Amino acid sequence: MITAAAKLKRAQQTKTIRAAYDAAILNPEVATTINDLSFHLAPKSDNDKLRGKVKKNGRRQQVAGTISGRQTCPLSCAWINKCYGKFGPIDYHWGAVTDGARKNPSQAKPIKFDELITGIKALPASAMIRFSQVGDLPGDGRDLFYAESLKMLAAADHLAAAWTYTHYADSLDNLRAVRRLNKFAKAAVNLSANNDADADDLIARKCGPVVSVVAADDARKTWITPGGNRAVVCPAQLREIGCGDCGNGRPLCARKDRDYIVAFRIHGGGTKYVQAASKAFQLPTAKRNG
Repeated sequence: MITAAAKLKRAQQTKTIRAAYDAAILNPEVATTINDLSFHLAPKSDNDKLRGKVKKNGRRQQVAGTISGRQTCPLSCAWINKCYGKFGPIDYHWGAVTDGARKNPSQAKPIKFDELITGIKALPASAMIRFSQVGDLPGDGRDLFYAESLKMLAAADHLAAAWTYTHYADSLDNLRAVRRLNKFAKAAVNLSANNDADADDLIARKCGPVVSVVAADDARKTWITPGGNRAVVCPAQLREIGCGDCGNGRPLCARKDRDYIVAFRIHGGGTKYVQAASKAFQLPTAKRNG
């Protein structure tokens, strides 16, 4: 049982971590290389949204999960500093990974890039992996680190399924990098859109599969976007399954060749901020065109 004093101490630590992050990530002068970044790998995630909930042959599907430091978050992300990662227990762990050091043994253990690669390669072939539960692909907030991102994704080529999401969709160079990642690695790099119009624009650019968000109270299960693309709500938001159960062993988000958008009903901490950002989002057409 966590005491009131322990809860207060944790809240104070989280507040300090957030303040340090705000000062760093919002400062365009902060230089970041892959050596400045830390990560976390959970070979067998205990996140019920990830691992399989349905037992097959007496076992649930193993799904590994990673965390990337906050420095990887694109500064252009409409949800910067307001997404679910800043609220709830995940923020407690994300702060440690961002700082590269734990202030409490209960926090996620930060590791460097080479150790991350070694850990991914050691996962059994039957496992799946979801990269960047919080954070993004390796990058400095402005540019995606292509070589390191490819190395990380390719380390999972032997796994049953691998996928991630990215907001590095603000410039032509980053979009080209995402297209190459989807071409040369087995893992699916989903471009994260902010609304239907954004999703339509990203699909037209043919850089990879696209996911988007809709309001928390949106009751639709599937629809056609203004651009004529089909969207379907994440199956785990419609019935009691985890990512490991999705698609009968082929999670929708791991299917890079799919011709539809996977939409997530906005949920969890930060819902009101993400919903507001989604409505207010304006397409960065000029930057995406180069």
